[in-house]
Amino acid sequence: MLRSIVVSVLDGALRVDWKAVARVPDGGQAQAVASLGPWSRLMGSAVRVGVLGLRRGVSLARLAQDAGMQLVAVCERDDRRREASAGELETAAYREVEAFLDHPMDAVILVNDFDQHAPVAIHALDRGLSVLSETAACRTVGEGVALVEAAERSAGVYMFAENYPYMPFTREMRRRYAAGDIGEVRYAEAEYLDEPDDLASMVNDRGHWRARTPATYYCTHSLAPVAAITATRPVQVSGFVAPTASGPEALERARQGRGWAALLVVRLDNGAVFKSLHGFLEGSQQAWVRLHGDRGLMENVRRVTPVPCGWSGTPRTARSGSGPRRSICPGRPSSRPPPPTRWVTGWPRR
Repeated sequence: MLRSIVVSVLDGALRVDWKAVARVPDGGQAQAVASLGPWSRLMGSAVRVGVLGLRRGVSLARLAQDAGMQLVAVCERDDRRREASAGELETAAYREVEAFLDHPMDAVILVNDFDQHAPVAIHALDRGLSVLSETAACRTVGEGVALVEAAERSAGVYMFAENYPYMPFTREMRRRYAAGDIGEVRYAEAEYLDEPDDLASMVNDRGHWRARTPATYYCTHSLAPVAAITATRPVQVSGFVAPTASGPEALERARQGRGWAALLVVRLDNGAVFKSLHGFLEGSQQAWVRLHGDRGLMENVRRVTPVPCGWSGTPRTARSGSGPRRSICPGRPSSRPPPPTRWVTGWPRR
């Protein structure tokens, strides 16, 4: 393994083939890199990184700096946001993507609109840059094919920044699944839900990508944990959108992909069936996974209110029957630890 990922030693620093590192089987990348020696010897110098999109990207820019990267450029089309963030981050700022990608850098973090990542990622990869895409990877199958081809021919490394495979419960379920605790998955369910008020605050802004993106698209937080735990992938899918009301206009909008939430019924490549629910529904659920294997089942415990307040910063509320909405948000983060994961495994087969 070491011979395959070390290209040469130059001025005391190892030159590493990071694409070879990325091809190491899942879970082994960190061990492979750690086995090479001190990080300073591997890198030689800090990774120069640029960030595209500063609505959410400012926080990722700070995380990159905290991780030891050198933030060299940012790009944002909103003039006010760009000027404020550039001053705060003390870095070069661009309005146009082409000029931004021409800035000397090693990698780019894409935090622009959800449905506009693939074209920029392809341009960056063709320049030999590494790409972290925080999400989505692509908007169409054609974009996905073009993106894969660009990643394969590029000297850079592409990474899709879907974070839920790295959550503690996902990693523990993956460990137990790999150990054979429940056998092979036959049926799975997963949910990732925010509050309806959170969606309304975004779609009312016609410039926000939520206003033009079908509800079925943002499925990664529910689909990715199951894929990561079981090492399966979807091969067939049917999608349904929950309407916002009962009238014919709302039903027609749902048929066009506009609604509160989306349900995907998926056939996995091992033949298992997977039901994935994501979107915006009362009570919220971030995030829940249940796996039925041929030897047992495994799930993490449901939480009615996993975070204290919505993305909009307003208190979360719930409605019981036809009664008034009641607050279920104390207005500050809870100090209580999350509930434990519940395991039911290994009952005898009949």
